[in-house]
Amino acid sequence: MKPSRWFKRILWVLALSMVGSAILFFWSLQRLHATPDWYRPQQVNPEQKQAAANRAFDKILEARDWAMHQQVRAAASRFSATAKSAEEGTVTLNFTQEELNAFLDKWSVMLKQRGRDVNDYVQDPMIVLQPDRLIFAGQVREVGDFIASLHMVPMLDQQGNLLMKLKSLQSGNFPLPRLMWARPINKLKRVLQDRLPPLRQEAQLFPDGTVNEAAVRAAAELILLDVLNEKPSEPVLFLPLLDKPVAVPVRVVAINVTDQNISITAQPLTGEQLQKLIQWIRKPAATTGLTAAAN
Repeated sequence: MKPSRWFKRILWVLALSMVGSAILFFWSLQRLHATPDWYRPQQVNPEQKQAAANRAFDKILEARDWAMHQQVRAAASRFSATAKSAEEGTVTLNFTQEELNAFLDKWSVMLKQRGRDVNDYVQDPMIVLQPDRLIFAGQVREVGDFIASLHMVPMLDQQGNLLMKLKSLQSGNFPLPRLMWARPINKLKRVLQDRLPPLRQEAQLFPDGTVNEAAVRAAAELILLDVLNEKPSEPVLFLPLLDKPVAVPVRVVAINVTDQNISITAQPLTGEQLQKLIQWIRKPAATTGLTAAAN
């Protein structure tokens, strides 16, 4: 075969490779910029949105009042042989996706009034509920018009610890390789670690079993750090008192996520578990946490 024919074949191969690479590039770019099918904020009128938020608030307040009542009964049980222990009861909170997002939208407004604006980090945030999966999504300022989403599988391990398995981080419809996660995740870890010391110092547990806002924020950031490090964390949920900057902590004993619905079953904390919780918040390495206190 003449050299000119080999040369033409090589040129054809190079040309096809360039075309294929260009197609792959534009296909990937389209997926990066695409809006996922599940990212569809519901177009509801203000009255419907307010009603959904109110339903979520009512469920939280009912669970909070129940937990506080159970803690009072638990305190009484230390002085009465006939009083029942708080550990005998549970409460289950059921939320629809619409209620959850309406609640978070209203809560973000309250945070903004306290000087902490969620929109400084992400615009149009949304929680999506799929079978056995939680998706946190929004338009992240640092990446322009891309829709970033964090996909997690929430569960409790055999010891009862909270385990949020990080399945993927996506931009649009494009799953990002783990190597691309490292830099933003490490940056977030450093931010959280820098903010923790003053929050942990200010964390307080009150005699009625409530904790202050600093304790809630510190616990949330400790749990997020565990999620980012792909480690089990404390199975704790904080039920807020809307008229005061305090919350009632409860222990999560079951989580179930289905299509557009989530249910969380919780128990009130015993006195020992409350002490373990505040110790974990103030100095996590010094205590084994709620699950150890329950065993």
